[in-house]
Amino acid sequence: MLVTIAFAGEPDRNLVLRLEQDTSLRQIREQLAALDAMAPGDRFQFGNARVDPSIEADTKLKEVISEDGVLTVRPAPRAPEPEPEPEPEPEPEPPARPALRPTAPTARPAEASWGLRGEDETPDLLAHLQAQLAGFSVRTPDDFTALPLATVQALFAARRLDRGLRFGPDPNDVLFGARAPRSPVVYRHPQRPPHSGGVSFTSSWTISATASRVLHALHTRSIHNANAGGGVNGFGLAADFRHDLERLQRNEVTAIHLVDEMIVPKVVLMLDPDTDLGVAPELVEAVDRALAIPSRAGQYEALHERVFAAFGYFFPCEALLGGTRMRTLSTISEDLQEQEQLLSGFGFGAAAKDAPTRFGPASGDIGYARADSRLSKHRHIRQLRQQSIRTVGGHPAQGLSDELALKWTAGLDAVELWATIGHRRLVPILRFLPPRQRDRCVSVIDQFARSGASARYTVLDMAAYVMPLNRDFLGAIL
Repeated sequence: MLVTIAFAGEPDRNLVLRLEQDTSLRQIREQLAALDAMAPGDRFQFGNARVDPSIEADTKLKEVISEDGVLTVRPAPRAPEPEPEPEPEPEPEPPARPALRPTAPTARPAEASWGLRGEDETPDLLAHLQAQLAGFSVRTPDDFTALPLATVQALFAARRLDRGLRFGPDPNDVLFGARAPRSPVVYRHPQRPPHSGGVSFTSSWTISATASRVLHALHTRSIHNANAGGGVNGFGLAADFRHDLERLQRNEVTAIHLVDEMIVPKVVLMLDPDTDLGVAPELVEAVDRALAIPSRAGQYEALHERVFAAFGYFFPCEALLGGTRMRTLSTISEDLQEQEQLLSGFGFGAAAKDAPTRFGPASGDIGYARADSRLSKHRHIRQLRQQSIRTVGGHPAQGLSDELALKWTAGLDAVELWATIGHRRLVPILRFLPPRQRDRCVSVIDQFARSGASARYTVLDMAAYVMPLNRDFLGAIL
């Protein structure tokens, strides 16, 4: 079992060991002394008292460990440092004019235990949360359930798992599919961690292709492809962005996006939208300000600019944590036979030499270290336009090298290197609003969803976005 050794008053000395319940305190002291982590004057603590060293050999770990798996050690009292000699008082100087200091947010870790509020996103607070994750290793989902509550809180806040997802009009934008700056929900059960579970595989390697630049962008940002095409839970693409959803069955010039991806999942965190989550007061206030605009067209624009841009369009109730390493390739192919050859070449090392096509043999090559792409000299074929290797989670320097891929995979046991590699069960943020306020938003969006104004703000089909909410409203009144 995993046991946290906590040194009272000196949290920087804390560490985690795997110990048996019948291990004696004397054996634990010897093990910590071998790690240079415990001094002879340090004493184990039981309740509010120190444990006498003479009974450590007969005292078992299970007798003194707390319910949350913490064994407390009280460090030896330190000798007081000598006080420095008082310096002579300097001559008084005329009072200087006080400088104007900008009001900057301060780190308040105790107030940001389950998610970061907007004013708390400061580098020192994020560094504090990241330091809380250091030293914890998880190999199986069962190991995750043994983590201290404070560690799960730090992971929840540092990975911004209380934020929604934004989808702007440009799929190539770095913020497309990213977490929003503000949280639309609050976690209702701070006394216990969210429900968690494992997945049916430890790692997987997949190769996929699409002719849609939007679906390609969603895939590389860990948003499930089926949500975009199938309209699951209101997630669908607007008509202006569906014109390139092709199925690789065309006899014409087609841009194809290939993804070669290795996924290493560690744990799934699950939040129930009805029992675990409540609406954030900031979201209610932002929607009230947007709906206070006199014109309905102005209300529709304000919902996009002030609400969805700040809180996101969807909240993912399930987050898959771990790491993924993907190689993407954007090509141009001219007929079905070339497309099939391109997929085959990409699957077997992304190389093709004298590939047979109906226009004659063609050759191409992909080099991992090449920043540019080499085009085929054949007059009928242009391919291998652009490629990239990217990692999400794990150590970046190891993930970008094929030789270090195994080390990158093994390094994902460290909780501090986890990232969100899958967003599932996307729920529109309007679902969390009070019914009357939600119905007003649905009415405004329904009126302007098919207008040209939507394309300026998002690639989403706003009519499909409010369809589940309309269905729930009709079910309630019928």
